[in-house]
Amino acid sequence: MRRAACGALLALWLGGCQDTGQLVLYVDTDAPVPSDPRVVADPERAPPLFDTLRFDLLSAEGAPLGVTRDFAVHEGLFRDQRASIGLERPKRGPLLVRVRMFRSDRLTGGQPPPSITLDSIYRVPEIDPNARVEITARLRVDDVGQPRGTDAPLEAEPGPPGASTVGSWPGATRVPCTAMKPVGSVCVPGGAFLMGDPSLAFQDLPSKDAAIEHVVVLSPYYLSMREIAVREFRSAVADGLEVFSQPHTYDPSQDPDKVDSWCRFTPDFGPFEDVPLNCLVWETAARYCHFWQGDLPTEAQLEFAASGRGAEHLYPWGNDDPACGDAIWGLGGFGGSKAVFSDGSSTCRPSASFGGPLSSGSSAKDAVAVPGGMIEDLGGNLSEWALDRFSERSGPYWGAPGIRVDPVADVKSASDLHPIHGGNWAQGPIYLHAGFRTGLPNGTGSSAIGFRCAWPGR
Repeated sequence: MRRAACGALLALWLGGCQDTGQLVLYVDTDAPVPSDPRVVADPERAPPLFDTLRFDLLSAEGAPLGVTRDFAVHEGLFRDQRASIGLERPKRGPLLVRVRMFRSDRLTGGQPPPSITLDSIYRVPEIDPNARVEITARLRVDDVGQPRGTDAPLEAEPGPPGASTVGSWPGATRVPCTAMKPVGSVCVPGGAFLMGDPSLAFQDLPSKDAAIEHVVVLSPYYLSMREIAVREFRSAVADGLEVFSQPHTYDPSQDPDKVDSWCRFTPDFGPFEDVPLNCLVWETAARYCHFWQGDLPTEAQLEFAASGRGAEHLYPWGNDDPACGDAIWGLGGFGGSKAVFSDGSSTCRPSASFGGPLSSGSSAKDAVAVPGGMIEDLGGNLSEWALDRFSERSGPYWGAPGIRVDPVADVKSASDLHPIHGGNWAQGPIYLHAGFRTGLPNGTGSSAIGFRCAWPGR
């Protein structure tokens, strides 16, 4: 047999290419990966969930043999059947090959996180010393976070892969809204994304588990363009909204020892009509959205929108850390012994200012563009109640393997918390991250928390 074309393949056998039998292992996938650099990428295409293939040789018992190869992938490699490796005839007896696909920027200690990795183990078949054998391994997004072949090695398909299925996974499709658009909302087309923010693992935050990632698929939905304002809430009450409890009323004394000094609700027309409503409990926020045939947005819906619809932006406007005025943050640091913001961030608060939320649209950058409009204040101004029950990302709901489709965590716990997402006027910039989350009791009515509503898009 003539020598194998080593330049076209990644030789993964000790000793390099020799005049001997060879196995060519192709890989195909339905996953969204980076676009072919030879073509112009569609700006509306789904963000890639994977960009690297890794091959490891294992003993028949599954022990690593210390032979590993990584290489970057894109759509063109799969379409041209160049996502492959060459394996020479085994000299160590029966062997296995482990095939993984992951994001190279997610490695920790050289290893990809299991929850967002495609992972399969295949048996290496015997190779005739005078033959070239071609087989195909397939990595399917539906298997993410669920290793295959660990109990019994998989048998690869005979022959090359044929026409590639790369990018055909249905979950990655951008799905437009078809339902009637509610007033004051904008459509967020559905799609898939990596929910979670790995950068938050290195921050001193109340919920470090926000760094754990999962593949999430969302149906299209409508989302309020702005946080619900004082005027809108009072109008709904006049139209028949039955609240669970009234929001705390603004205390005009601006006594820093009185927390209600930062609340914005007034029973009658007041000075904060267009400022987002705060100081209300989760149940009252949920009832408002139900009154308009909607609901509070889920954690996934809020994070998907705030991250640029899965573009993995750190902030709603991109990856640049905010300066004062880019978003409504850093206005705390004012108050006496009883005030909740006496130790807050005051980076952006003028010395003569009392602090507090501002009218929507007051920031220079804190907005996300979607087809048909902009969604404001997903990073700052007010943190926002989410529909779910608060569940740790490593807990019984989020910790289970696999893809989440339109997830709503509803695992009851003794603490019975609800999540809030995003930063607010009284905090520092790290809290403005699209993936920031924490949990608070249903009965909390903080002047740092508000809400917006969501509706099904179809």
